[in-house]
Amino acid sequence: MSDRERQANPIGTAWSIAGAARLGAAALGVKLGVVLAVVVVLLGALMSLFATVVVQARAVFGDQVLAIPPEQLEVMVTVQERYGVPWQVLAAIAKVESDFGRNMGPSPAGAIGYCQFMPETWAAYGRDEDGDGVADPMSFRDCLPAVARYLLDHGWRNDDLEAQRRALYAYNHDWSYVDQVLVIAAVYGLGGNWQGGLLWPVPGYYGISSFFGQVDEARGLAPHTGIDIPAPMGAPVVAAAAGIVQAVTVDDICGLGITIAHRQDLATVYCHLSEAWVTPGQVVQAGQPIGAVGSTGLSTGPHLHFGVLLAGRTVDPLLFLEV
Repeated sequence: MSDRERQANPIGTAWSIAGAARLGAAALGVKLGVVLAVVVVLLGALMSLFATVVVQARAVFGDQVLAIPPEQLEVMVTVQERYGVPWQVLAAIAKVESDFGRNMGPSPAGAIGYCQFMPETWAAYGRDEDGDGVADPMSFRDCLPAVARYLLDHGWRNDDLEAQRRALYAYNHDWSYVDQVLVIAAVYGLGGNWQGGLLWPVPGYYGISSFFGQVDEARGLAPHTGIDIPAPMGAPVVAAAAGIVQAVTVDDICGLGITIAHRQDLATVYCHLSEAWVTPGQVVQAGQPIGAVGSTGLSTGPHLHFGVLLAGRTVDPLLFLEV
């Protein structure tokens, strides 16, 4: 495939927490100082939550989209200890190449096996790692160390993102493949704590009709688990951050909804859509259109319900949305 320049993710416009506090004060008819005090308390609670959450990779996000077979994960961790290539990268390659051995080819180009090596490349890097007397490209025990050796031979460095990208490009000459592997690796936990803000999910429409935790009769007095953003029917909804589509669902409350898994136990939820333009397991980039505003489920008019889940708990999206 032809080389192409890496394109930066679009930068969306969103509110700062202070801006949200001003809007909240006006909407609720209270003093700004009171709202800011509440924000400080919420920030303190959020920091406490981060302190108690174990900062490690999560291979499963509540369904099977990203589940790694345990025996394969064990080998990935062993390979990391031996070669230094992060297990998250090995897992991402295994997911993209063969879905953890569920589709081992051959590909149209002739690549075969668990990690889809070309025969001549396998001849150079494949070894009998499991002691059965055969260097078998169908065996994850033989393949995963071969992937690590290949990446290291092609310049992989854990402290250099561009070196990582070049090594992955050598493995598969397609920059979209490189981006896909790195996004999946990030979802598995590569790269440390969640960094940076979330993009505003409905570009051009910045009002809020219902805030997080707000109680009203429409929800049966249950606290609101996200924010509601009014927008015209069919207005594009975009992914707030890079990640993997965890689920596309339909129910009586959320209506047509999408959940996207990000890194470090963070997920975003998009409800009441009229259309979904993505499918479970699909990699998405920040700012990528994923669906259209609608009024499905428990809804009184066109809007997006936008939620954020941290370690499976709902948190205020306004603490994550940044300019």
